[in-house]
Amino acid sequence: MINHNYFYLFISFLLGSAIASFLYAWAMRICQTGETILDPSKCRFCEKKLSPLELIPILSWLIQRGRCYCQKHRLSSGYFISEIVLGSAFVTIGYNYPMQEALFLSFFASALLFFFLTDTMHQVLYLPMMVLNGIVGFFYLSYYQDQSIAISLGGIFLGFAVLYSINFIYLKIKQRQGFGSGDKFLLASIGAWLGPMKVIKLLFLASWLGVIYALFLMYKGRANLLTKLPLGLFLSLATPIIYLT
Repeated sequence: MINHNYFYLFISFLLGSAIASFLYAWAMRICQTGETILDPSKCRFCEKKLSPLELIPILSWLIQRGRCYCQKHRLSSGYFISEIVLGSAFVTIGYNYPMQEALFLSFFASALLFFFLTDTMHQVLYLPMMVLNGIVGFFYLSYYQDQSIAISLGGIFLGFAVLYSINFIYLKIKQRQGFGSGDKFLLASIGAWLGPMKVIKLLFLASWLGVIYALFLMYKGRANLLTKLPLGLFLSLATPIIYLT
């Protein structure tokens, strides 16, 4: 069912961009001591509390030309890009899926963006968010999609087990971790949405994306064979592709 209600799609874009702005701020603060997502937003150069006008997604970044009003600190373009990407994702989902299913998939898209941001910024994956993503994915696949509970549970188990097993073997051979401690939980939480068959495809595609990126960095002289890359970043990028195939 395709939704041609353009007001609904416009609201979807605004909601997606607002959520992206929130998620980006949360991702930035998640490893900073003494600061939580509940603290008011402020310029990181002059410590000035941001006004409501400075918090409007996309528009405020454009009006301020990517700078704080103090003009001494350039704002991260990640805010603007994240807001455009998630807003566009919400529109695409809202256009192609009925409202109830769109709500589930919009949550999934938001979670993937959050995992992408935290792993890119800090190489950290936030466990409570992964657990919540897995629970929502299990409910979506098992009840809303009326699939067998075994499919969602199989995706969770296989997602966790395959990375745990690979990392265990690598640790025994190389005496060091092959993956980050959160990667297996992330793949498990995504597996709740995809089921076991697509989990293997996802890991394969994400690994190849990681290899291509690593080769690019090595070509630029910015990495070597021992450089750690955030797998969560590539899992988040590859998931929409696998979900739609």
